[in-house]
Amino acid sequence: MFVDILEEITPRFPPIRGHGLSVKEMLAATLRFMAEGSYQHGVGTDFSVAIAQPTFSILFDKTLKILVEVLCGKWISLEMAPEEQQDARLHFYAKSGIPGIVMSVDGTHIKNIAPVQDRDQHHNRKGFYSLNGPLACDHKMTIRFVDATYSGANHDSHIWNVQDSFTQHGVGTDFSVAIAQPTFSIVFDKTLKILEEVLCGKWISLEMAPEEQQEARLHFYAKSGIPGIVMSVDGTHIKIIAPVHDRDQHYNRKGFYSLNALLVCDHKMTIRFVDARYSGANHDSHIWN
Repeated sequence: MFVDILEEITPRFPPIRGHGLSVKEMLAATLRFMAEGSYQHGVGTDFSVAIAQPTFSILFDKTLKILVEVLCGKWISLEMAPEEQQDARLHFYAKSGIPGIVMSVDGTHIKNIAPVQDRDQHHNRKGFYSLNGPLACDHKMTIRFVDATYSGANHDSHIWNVQDSFTQHGVGTDFSVAIAQPTFSIVFDKTLKILEEVLCGKWISLEMAPEEQQEARLHFYAKSGIPGIVMSVDGTHIKIIAPVHDRDQHYNRKGFYSLNALLVCDHKMTIRFVDARYSGANHDSHIWN
């Protein structure tokens, strides 16, 4: 296994100058540190890979980035072949009695040293500083997804709500319309604007013919006993990924990031008006006013 990894990552390193450390030594030191989680008891005292701490800090960062680039996309993936999915369903059904499960997910706290900045954001409910990393595993206990970018104070449910990698299926994985994400972002924006210009004015309108108004009044009166109603209005939260700017303005009272969209529907549940410009922290009454 070590030799296989070494062969894959070696081309990514620049040529070694003079008596510099070899790729083999850098990989060995990196793996030793990750296995033990300590510099003093491993890399710093091992005579075969003894490296000064300043030097190790540089090589560890470099080696780790190359390992992520070369290996993670190859070995850590949410995609499963149909046969794997079937094996997983049978395994989890035998364990839990719940049909349709192909993977299990949970958060795990990775202990770290108290950071200089945002210490309170890293102090978790268990009483130590950490990163909270969601992991998804299949029926063979193989890690299929991991993300250690969240500080320890974040609850599992919050990370689940804002983490969209578990649901990125469709355009990115559909072989018939597979499109790279940067290209799709441009295509999506352009197409959405054209759809809005061409269709919204035609199909989404507050105007109603007299016959429709009378039909709506009868429908709502039968439902509520209140005369004169032709449409109903409410707000709905559209879940989004946490934005870079104004995050607190988009975090709603239900515990996730969203846009609060105002919708008006008629008696046939046809949308007559929609406005999704408001961030999730805005209350329905504020938007209405």
